[in-house]
Amino acid sequence: MIPERNKRLRLCATLGALWIICGAMVARPAAPSHFVNAMAGESGVPETIVINEILAHSDDSDAVELLNIGEMPVDISGWLLTDDLTKAQSLWARIPSGTVLAPGAYYVSWQIDQNRGNWSFGLSEAGETVHLLRPDPAGGPPLPVQQVSFGASPNNVSFVRYVDSTGRVHYPLQAGRPTLGAANRGPRLSPVVIEEIMHHPPGGGEEYVVIANVSGLPIPLYDPGFPGNAWKFVGQDQNGRSHDMLVFPTAVQLDPYERIVLAEGDPAALRQRYGISESLRIFRWQRGGLNNRRERIALMEPQPPEADGVTVYYVVADAVEYNYDPDSGLPLWPDASGNGLALARVDGRAFGDDPANWHAIAPLRKVAPRLYLPWVSVETAEAE
Repeated sequence: MIPERNKRLRLCATLGALWIICGAMVARPAAPSHFVNAMAGESGVPETIVINEILAHSDDSDAVELLNIGEMPVDISGWLLTDDLTKAQSLWARIPSGTVLAPGAYYVSWQIDQNRGNWSFGLSEAGETVHLLRPDPAGGPPLPVQQVSFGASPNNVSFVRYVDSTGRVHYPLQAGRPTLGAANRGPRLSPVVIEEIMHHPPGGGEEYVVIANVSGLPIPLYDPGFPGNAWKFVGQDQNGRSHDMLVFPTAVQLDPYERIVLAEGDPAALRQRYGISESLRIFRWQRGGLNNRRERIALMEPQPPEADGVTVYYVVADAVEYNYDPDSGLPLWPDASGNGLALARVDGRAFGDDPANWHAIAPLRKVAPRLYLPWVSVETAEAE
């Protein structure tokens, strides 16, 4: 007769194996987009036309896709798109008369369009803001419908509208090629993710972030074509501006399923405090610390240099914006602020910037295992 404890452990191992087998059947490209901000219309009328996809880096044509998420057709004749509200309206892209979007229908505005005319502007591969406006029935200035700010993007990779478990709208990079005029595939996910965050340790404690390779392949934290261009770990300064906290040393590579720790303080002190094995690598970040209440942190991946050979744009591999500020208008995250607990990711192969994909745990409970398993399996086994 198999003891009850062994039954539970065997069940956990079976669940973990099924997770790995299922994961191997799904293509897993790399890296959500840069920071994005979606602002709804200011006209007082519920908006059902949304920016659903943005292609800002293409050798053929930039594009913006609109989608009707409502239950009624909407006439979008004369609606406007621009990347600069200070430009003359004659330079904005205008949607032709007679354009009506049925519920669930798409409209794609192309930068280069032989039938409808070209835009007088192009979207930047380095990132900017696209604005959608509509005519004012009273004859006033155009009314804002939505604006989306986005960062750098790889060639022929678009940003797509994604709604998380709290209803918050994000615009991550899309998995695979653009889907203009069709349903989105969902977020592009990185094999290297932010897995654990100690952003508000009790007095005398050290801040840290755990980075995990959730794939079975070695992942270089640099551009293989230009090895001097390394990944970055970024946070925000007191004014909310992004800044580099750590530029990874040259030639750092993560082994399959390897975890590393990024620390604010002395790595030796962190290792002693938590009994971390000498085999686990700890990197001390070079600048700044983590905000106790709210901050966006991200792993940034370099793109190939531009034609000048010097300019390098970075796209987001993974990003998390935790929040404990009830006045921010954002959903609150699991309680791991000042109570000795850390934020821990539930599923490294799911969208990271969603409170539902995080919970609070005792610090550094996953730095020992070499095999990446879902949290539920690991915790069930360890609790016995």
